[in-house]
Amino acid sequence: MKVTKHTLLLGITSLFAITQSIAADSVLVTPGVGMGVTKLGMTQKKLKQVAGNFDASYVLPSGIKVDRADWKDKGLTTVMLKVFYDRDGKAIQIATAASTAVTADGINKKSSVDEIGYKRNKLKLTEYRAKNGRVDYYDDIAKGIAYEYRRLDEDLARKLYAIIVHKPGVPVLADADERPLKPTQPVAQATK
Repeated sequence: MKVTKHTLLLGITSLFAITQSIAADSVLVTPGVGMGVTKLGMTQKKLKQVAGNFDASYVLPSGIKVDRADWKDKGLTTVMLKVFYDRDGKAIQIATAASTAVTADGINKKSSVDEIGYKRNKLKLTEYRAKNGRVDYYDDIAKGIAYEYRRLDEDLARKLYAIIVHKPGVPVLADADERPLKPTQPVAQATK
């Protein structure tokens, strides 16, 4: 069932509860816990109660079910909310590309790789190839938060696409269209 703009707006509004520690139009992202009122461990039924219906559902080759909702962010670009569920139907990963998502330390969609503390925080980088570009996940596995940067083939600039909350101690899950980049093997020099 497709979601009407009004229903989705109501769902997104309730999804992103206002927190006093951040701006009124922001959604607090808490590593290893959730985003706004959406929390890891919630059932699919509960998430639909707080967020409304999703636009699409699909299953990863691993058997993980994914729900996806899309909406216009400030009327400009289409963004998404994705929830990954374990076999018991409980949320194990929540991702959003909304410009309103922000961590307690101020990380948001405008943050650079340096600002997320890639080197300082020793985030794990995993690199993937998607249909029309590259996807890099900078993952703080212990805390349960990852930052998804994307780069189109014709563009060298990496842009923060999504902030992802996942179970602490478990690496971020890639989406169905992403394939790991294989490390290149050094070519042996011929000896004379």
